[in-house]
Amino acid sequence: MKICRLCKHPSPDGNNYCEKCKLSFEDVAVRKRYYNEKDDPLTNIKKNELERHKKPTNGSKILSFFVGVLGILITLGIPIGSYIYLNQDVDTYNKAVDLWNEGEINEAFEVAKKIPEDSRQYKKAQKLIKDAEEYLLYNKAVALWNSGNYEEAVKIFESFSEESEYYKQARSILKNK
Repeated sequence: MKICRLCKHPSPDGNNYCEKCKLSFEDVAVRKRYYNEKDDPLTNIKKNELERHKKPTNGSKILSFFVGVLGILITLGIPIGSYIYLNQDVDTYNKAVDLWNEGEINEAFEVAKKIPEDSRQYKKAQKLIKDAEEYLLYNKAVALWNSGNYEEAVKIFESFSEESEYYKQARSILKNK
């Protein structure tokens, strides 16, 4: 077994070159007569070559920097993007509620209809839509009643189910007929 003077890697006896650093064993034997290990020019060249390959270049430093920045962006971007995606419908629903509270029922109804079925806000939006529909329907019936169009108003008042918020009010109007 031969041991390389440069990298100290063991190689089989039959090899003429080190398996790791490719230093020639034959040249080493000849040079050993003329140079000690520190002064051997070929050994120094090989050592410098090995060290140069170990040192990062400017290109690899820049690449490492951008890979690190990309990693940070991905690490932060995925949760932030997910949060924004999952909460966009919350903002839409809140806008519909705000419009409702401001008395803009038609607009609240239209905004709530934009919330997709796969959203976590869908059920709330459907409740708001149902309430808006009943509110608008009740107000239409009251307007018809007040204008003397009793038949159409009665049809609308009778369409409210017992679960409806406007059921009792509609029944009260019909009793006072």
